[in-house]
Amino acid sequence: MENNNKIENTNPEDKKYIDLINTGNFLLAVKEYKEDHNCGLKEAKDYIDRLRGIEPGSQKEGCCIKIISIPFIVFVLLTGAIIIVLKKLKEFINKLKGY
Repeated sequence: MENNNKIENTNPEDKKYIDLINTGNFLLAVKEYKEDHNCGLKEAKDYIDRLRGIEPGSQKEGCCIKIISIPFIVFVLLTGAIIIVLKKLKEFINKLKGY
């Protein structure tokens, strides 16, 4: 869930990042913070998330992919199994017929 509210500039040191966030450049804000503070990507993202009013780690990123991919994988596996069974059944019927 995106936080679409404009962030007030309370700390002058954060103005650059807040301006980027307010114009929709979240990724650029993370990149700039990372480069300016010589820190890791996670630390930069967490800091920018806090500026956005989002608790770091609270977003369930990628859960939709998991929800969609599990039934799809099951479908593919079952379809493959059905195809194998049908081929074996066809071979068995052809043996009975004497082909």
